Amino acid sequence: NPLCGIIIIIALWIAHPTMMSFGFLGIFVSNYTAIFMGFSEGSLDSGLYGYNGVLMGLALNAFLSWPPVDGRSYFVFIFFVIFTSALTTILNEALSHIMIPTWQIPPLTFSFSTVTILSLFAARRFSRLPLSSSLVPIDYLQESKETTIYNGKVITPSDWEWGNAFDEIVSFSDIITSTLTGIAQVYLSDNAGVGIAILVGMVFASRISTACAFFGSLVGASTAMFFGAPSSEILSGLWGYPACLSTIAIGGIFFVPGIKTTVVALYCAAVSTLIHAALKGFFSPFGLPGASLGFTFGTTFFTLLQRSAASVVPVSLQSITTPESHLRKYRELEQLEQVHAEQERKREEEKIKKEQIESGKSQLDIRKENQNGKYAQPQIIFYDGDEEERSKNQLSGTATVMEPIVEK
Repeated sequence: NPLCGIIIIIALWIAHPTMMSFGFLGIFVSNYTAIFMGFSEGSLDSGLYGYNGVLMGLALNAFLSWPPVDGRSYFVFIFFVIFTSALTTILNEALSHIMIPTWQIPPLTFSFSTVTILSLFAARRFSRLPLSSSLVPIDYLQESKETTIYNGKVITPSDWEWGNAFDEIVSFSDIITSTLTGIAQVYLSDNAGVGIAILVGMVFASRISTACAFFGSLVGASTAMFFGAPSSEILSGLWGYPACLSTIAIGGIFFVPGIKTTVVALYCAAVSTLIHAALKGFFSPFGLPGASLGFTFGTTFFTLLQRSAASVVPVSLQSITTPESHLRKYRELEQLEQVHAEQERKREEEKIKKEQIESGKSQLDIRKENQNGKYAQPQIIFYDGDEEERSKNQLSGTATVMEPIVEK
């Protein structure tokens, strides 16, 4: 929905003007890469090539040091954004040719996450692409042996041993704030106002997806709080965005909205949060983020259930529009099936009546049997060859067997 996009762009531009500038550069490069390569115009018009590029531009501005220390590094930084944004489009198209024919699922943001992580790994070897000071490697084994300060709190070795390092009380207002910032972190923003603007923009596209975004981020933040994640990370939204995206995808995009679909989507949100935690633990020693791999893996696992889960109704990739459209089409299909079933039932009844009439039953007998709710089997008797007796039996609706009685 273009109006939704405009509202999100305005909010990001007000909150993070520099970061949004690189986001524009990323989406421009990724879209024109698709045009240059001659990729699908339908996918281009739907924005399926641009979203990885805009995330790439935002991510490099967030994870690399800006502004650069010297003039030459400005050009290097901009070139790096252009280079990687184009790569997201090419990788996304390549993955589509593997994942869609094989599993009937799209690559989601896998190309963005892959290129981001590889770029940050590479940046450690380039002097003109310094990493942000926020990307500091964490040595869990070393910290577990020493008393240190983590998240503004003194952590003793016993705290690390018993898992109390992140145990902090969070108020209800903090939960709402972390939910909104979790939505904002979809575009790498820690501003709750951006999260509100995203929800407002989404209302113009899909109210069902808007609800999924809010409650998905809420589940992600709540799951992180329940297991004791650092409160500073929760409040900045770093635990909400994978669950937010997963709930949107499962709750109405890849499946028809419904009660069971909602339950599955919220469970997927919690699963994506746990996957995100595992990836954070894996990449933290390198001082790198897990990007959106938690959302990608979690959503992919649940989307693969389209072939086996009979309780939820899948939506084919060719038919994806909005959750409201999916629900409307599904209800229309149900009504059409009911009409067809009623027509088939009437045809079957007419066929049975016709067979009864052809077998010699009188209309009075047929009406009596219909009133009783059953169809009696024709009586079969034997006759001794008397034509007069045979005629009487036919008039009475009794079937006869054209054989004489065999005497003992």
